[in-house]
Amino acid sequence: MTGLLDLIRVTMGWCFSLGGKFLKVVPFTSLTLQAAHFFSQVLLLLTFFLPLKVLILLGAEKVPHYFPMYLQSLKKTHLIIAFSLLAVICYCLYIVSNFIIAYFSRKGADQLLKNSAKLKLFDNQRKIATQVYSKYTRGLAAGTFVFIAVSILVFIYPLLISVLLVYCVVVGATTVALYDRFPKIRRLIQQSHVEVLNTLSSVGFLVTFFCMVADYLFFTPPKIFPALIALLLVRQGLSRLATMIQDVTSLRLQYRQINAMFFHDKPLVVTDSAYTAEIKSLLNEDFREEWMTAVMEDLSSPYKKYLSSTWSQIGQPNIYSFESCFTSENGNQKTFLFKLYDAPAEFLAMRESLLLQSEPLIPVPQFLGSRNVRGYSCHVFEFDKVRKVTLREQGPGLVSIAQKLMSLEPVETLVQQFGRSHLYLEQRLTNELISNLSLVVSRENSAVLQEFQHRYAGIISLLEGLPRQLVCADVSPNTLILSETAEAFVSHWPNWKIEPVGANWLIIDRPKFLLAIESARASRESLKDVQSAAIMVSALAYAFERLCSRGNYEDAFALLPDLLEYYESLETTDAL
Repeated sequence: MTGLLDLIRVTMGWCFSLGGKFLKVVPFTSLTLQAAHFFSQVLLLLTFFLPLKVLILLGAEKVPHYFPMYLQSLKKTHLIIAFSLLAVICYCLYIVSNFIIAYFSRKGADQLLKNSAKLKLFDNQRKIATQVYSKYTRGLAAGTFVFIAVSILVFIYPLLISVLLVYCVVVGATTVALYDRFPKIRRLIQQSHVEVLNTLSSVGFLVTFFCMVADYLFFTPPKIFPALIALLLVRQGLSRLATMIQDVTSLRLQYRQINAMFFHDKPLVVTDSAYTAEIKSLLNEDFREEWMTAVMEDLSSPYKKYLSSTWSQIGQPNIYSFESCFTSENGNQKTFLFKLYDAPAEFLAMRESLLLQSEPLIPVPQFLGSRNVRGYSCHVFEFDKVRKVTLREQGPGLVSIAQKLMSLEPVETLVQQFGRSHLYLEQRLTNELISNLSLVVSRENSAVLQEFQHRYAGIISLLEGLPRQLVCADVSPNTLILSETAEAFVSHWPNWKIEPVGANWLIIDRPKFLLAIESARASRESLKDVQSAAIMVSALAYAFERLCSRGNYEDAFALLPDLLEYYESLETTDAL
């Protein structure tokens, strides 16, 4: 595990290297941009400071005695007008500084990209380069502001700067110790570093403020005017320090892209897998026995003695699956499937857990429960006497799963939750999606498209009125399994959807589809009055929408004649 101090050291070295590159290639632009950032920060401070002085003067009968002597000699009205005008001027200059920053950020980024003389590496490269260049110079300007603020505080209020430096040292040392020793704290800092920095900045300001209050109550403080300036410098200095660290952290997270954009000898390195050190330790064979045994004990399973575990391919990033053998006290042996979800896939773990708890009758191996393993979600299934399908068995297995899902009535609360957060098929079949077909439809076939557009409103109404069913979007040879009795199950359910009944059926196998509809009608009360042609329309519309969303317009258009035929048969039946 890399310590926080090592990460800081590496990051600082990288920042110096990046800054050297910017100064070497675009020295004038970089210095101009840094100056613009710095003055924008100073001007923003003045726009807060000057109105405060105006309010103080408005509430006083005369110019307060703690104002400098050269200001006390002026009339109060003249001071109010002067401070107000100065505040407006500072704000206007602040806006001008922002325009200068935007212009020189684009100009500098373009020059840097031109100097690197590389092929385009990724989408939005110019925009990303501009943001990186601007963010780097902004962070450098923030550091300059902090240095100048500290220098001023040393002269006008030494006690405050002493308290602030002690606070920074204590907080820094504590953060390093907690980051290195506690994985939960490390994960919190990594995932919420912006909130952590802003909180520490606010706490630091409160500490210095209370120290200043104590100084005025019990000791010999400076005059109130320097103290007010010092307090504003502390507030803005801590804020700029937090901004600088946030900018550096944000840039470091993109270091592969940044290196590839600006350095000649750095190609773009794309990592297929983002294994964190924590997840690596859990996946290591030496540690699997420990946490898997702990999970089985927590689930109160009689199978608690670990024998072995092997990788089980799922084919999804950030989800790690193992088939593990355990024995019970009486010597019986059973296999279980452990699925460990890394942090980026946590929402998928929550979706799967919600479905498995709400719909226990879906075709899935017996779900034993979900447990937390060092902050990661782990789902456990019985996986005994099952095997993954062969290529020949995949088609019949998919048909079996589709038939089971069509026969299952989804829980109403689950349907409502899904509808509040996702679009149903009829909502995704927009006029804009359909109008894209005109790009590929020839004049000879335009009548079919016009007929579909004419029937569009009726088809949407039909889909809205159909009962709903669950759809599993992750069925593959890696997740489709068979029991000893050739019963099909799916071992992975994070990407489930709820659609009109008939969705996601294999439309090429229509005779079996009609038989499956009759079977589902016999087990679902809500399907008894639903015609087979209506469910067929749903299946074709679902396939049509998926093909259109992928830009496969020719295959999507080929489905329209059959879809219209089934829909027109419904209209004929209604007319009779």
